[in-house]
Formats: sequence, structure tokens, C-alpha cells
Amino acid sequence: MPHSHLPVMHLIRQVEIRRANREARDMRPRWLQQLIDLAADLFDPVADVARVGYHCQLTESGWQIDMFLGQVEDVGGRDDGVQREISFHFDVAGALRLFDEVLGIRWSAWPGSALADEEDEDELEPEAPRDSSLCITGTVQGNPLKMQVFAIPPDNMGPGLRRFPNGDCSPI
Repeated sequence: MPHSHLPVMHLIRQVEIRRANREARDMRPRWLQQLIDLAADLFDPVADVARVGYHCQLTESGWQIDMFLGQVEDVGGRDDGVQREISFHFDVAGALRLFDEVLGIRWSAWPGSALADEEDEDELEPEAPRDSSLCITGTVQGNPLKMQVFAIPPDNMGPGLRRFPNGDCSPI
């Protein structure tokens, strides 16, 4: 078949164009991308493997990063489809070192029971949040930054990893 390399060259070029377009769409400055990578290394799953998830956005007061460990979904076996949050430690001192100047540190805990009806403290509100988070505000390379680390991922996030019966995991 003459010129059989042309379709392959076309596909390679399409991949290169898509990669360049994806990088061009990434509006995050380089310092923020590097900070996200460094902050992801501060998560230490207790007894499992995990994948760090994040969401960042530019707000009126500067950049905001929300970080968390994604859930693990079991695939196959008796727990097929079950999604579990992952317990972890987070190096707070390491996170503080990522900032040039720290303006505030706040830990918030929402165990759910704090929002119970005062008349019946034994029953939780159906939508009571159950989370805790660490919030650090400050500056990085002269840029205002608010970094939040959440104990559990947002409700709208799917799992970060799939675990198979043989113990293998694959990112989603």
C-alpha cells in the first residue's frame, strides 16, 4: 500500500495538536502548577493507596485550591461498586512551608451531629455535612492563595482509583 505512513503521521500530528491545545487551555500559572504537585506529596494514606484530587479557580481575592483524596471503588467481588473514602495524614508543617507568607490557618470540623435539631439531639438533619477541612491563606511568589484540604472528596466527584480483586489499582 503506497504511503501507508501518512495515516500514522496524521494521527501523531493530531495527538500533538490536542496536547498543545490542552496545555494552552490550562490557565494556571506555573507557580500554581508546581505548588499543586508539591502539596499532593503531603498526603499520606494510612492503610491504602489513593489519588489526590483538586479543584482550583481564580477568585476576586486570588487563587483558591481545594484538595482531597479521591475515593477508591471496588471492582468485582462481593464489594463490587462500593466506593470508600481513604483515611490519611497530611503534613501541615510542609503545607505551611509552601507559602512565602502565611496570613491565616483555620481547621473546621463538621461531624454532622453539631447540626442536629436542638429539640432532638439524637437525630441528624438529613443533609448534615460530615467533613473537616484545613484552610491556609497567604501568599506564594507574591500571589494571594487560599488552600483548603478536605477530609472527604466533594459529592460530585467520582472515585479516583479502581481496586480489583487481585489488589491491583488503576486511576480513573
